[in-house]
Parts: sequence; C-alpha cells; structure tokens
Amino acid sequence: MNGFYFSLIVMLGVAAIIALWPLLCLGRFSKKKIGILIILLIVMSVSALGLYDFLGAAPVLQQKMQIEKAAKIKDEWGSVEQITEKLKQQLMMHSDSKGWYLLGKLYLHQMQLDEAAWAFEQGGRLAPQDAQLKQAYQQCQVLKKQAAAAEKIPGIVVNVSMPDKVKQRFSPETVVFVLLKINNRPMPLAAVKEHVSDLPLTLKFTDQSLLLPGTHLTRYQAIDVIARTALSGTPTPVYGDVQGEKRLKNWRTCRQPVKIIIKESTESF
Repeated sequence: MNGFYFSLIVMLGVAAIIALWPLLCLGRFSKKKIGILIILLIVMSVSALGLYDFLGAAPVLQQKMQIEKAAKIKDEWGSVEQITEKLKQQLMMHSDSKGWYLLGKLYLHQMQLDEAAWAFEQGGRLAPQDAQLKQAYQQCQVLKKQAAAAEKIPGIVVNVSMPDKVKQRFSPETVVFVLLKINNRPMPLAAVKEHVSDLPLTLKFTDQSLLLPGTHLTRYQAIDVIARTALSGTPTPVYGDVQGEKRLKNWRTCRQPVKIIIKESTESF
C-alpha cells in the first residue's frame, strides 16, 4: 500500500471519529459500540480501496496475459517471417490451394507484393474456380500498381522494425506511432498509428500524410523520424515506452528507406 492509500485511510478514520463523537457525548451509543462502528468503517474503507486498486490493475493484468500468450505462440511457431518460410517449404513439398492462399496473405501482411501474387497464382493453378484466390490475386495486382505509382510521388519512405526480444514485452495490440517532427516542435508534422502486431512495416509519408492541410514536405529540409510504442494510446511517451529515432538533415537526398528500429527506452531521450 502506498502513502496515498495510507493517508486516505487515516483521513477516513479521523472523519469517522469527528462524525461519531457528538453521538458519544449525547450518550446515544456506548463507547464500545462506537468503537466497533469505527473499526467497521475503517475495514470497509480498506476493502473499498483494495477493490479499487484491483480494478485499476485489471488492464495491466490483461495486457500481461496478452503478452504471455503472444510469447507462447512465438515460442511454438516463431516470428511471422519464420512461419511464412516454414509454410512455403511445406507447400513446395505438399501443394494445397488453401495453403497457398494463406501464404499469400502472410506475404501481403508483410507488404511483399510480388511474393504474394506468386503465392496466389500457385493456388489458382490448383483451384482455377476459387473466387477467393481470384479476388486476392486481383487485389494484389492493384496494390502493385498503386505502389509503383506511389514511388513516383516525392516523400519519405520509412521501414519500422522491433527486435523480437523487445516485442515480447508488449501486447500485439499495443499502439505504435510513426511520427515526423520539425525542430522539436510539440505537434508532429505527420503521424501514423499502427500496432506492434503490424511490425515490421514500411510506409511512405507524402504531402497527403501531413496533419496541416495545404502543407508540403518540400517546405522543410531537416526532419526527425520517430517511431515509438504508446502504452497510453497517445503520441506522448510514458514510462515503459520504447522508441527509435533518426534525424534526416535533408530528406530529399534519401535514396533508400529510412530504417527505424524501436528498442531504446524513451527515458534515454
């Protein structure tokens, strides 16, 4: 029990004595009965505080259970990349249309569009009439065209990852923010909300990504790229969050994706 709870209990006890003392002076209750009432009041206060403390800790316990569950799955099956490779090797030996569909979805999750299209195509050869495979293949082709068009638009491509040993400390549903900031201004230039389960991921910031309408990336030169967990659900870091950061002195000169690894405690920044 911390000092706050102890002080609150003492205050409740004092309040009870002040409230019951006039009754004692009037002789309506014996000292023994009032003593029992005071003890009962304190016990009820402690119980209420204990219940409040337990209910307040419930989200923390739930998150801990989710983390342990995710860690157990990872221990049994490995990372998404490992699962993808295992499934691919299995399908190369024992081809199955549903298996190819699942493999394509895994590739899509990792934004490996060429590999996803190949997997859906393999499944389509086994099941030419499968509407699900046809739709997935067509979707993949559309995404490839969109990706090719997006490459021609000026912007900042960011690759965000998190080491497995760090990822195990968080629930898959933990929010991750990827931010663009200028000169340590409190308000980010751009912000994208993802989750730990989405990592690793690649995204591109363009003029359409900026929070202020009418703003253009070309107005800026030096930009900070930050990716951090958000245990509070907001971009403001709290105790326990981890992040990765990189400063671009001139983002226009970047020819390769900016690689951000989320692993450092926000306390060190």
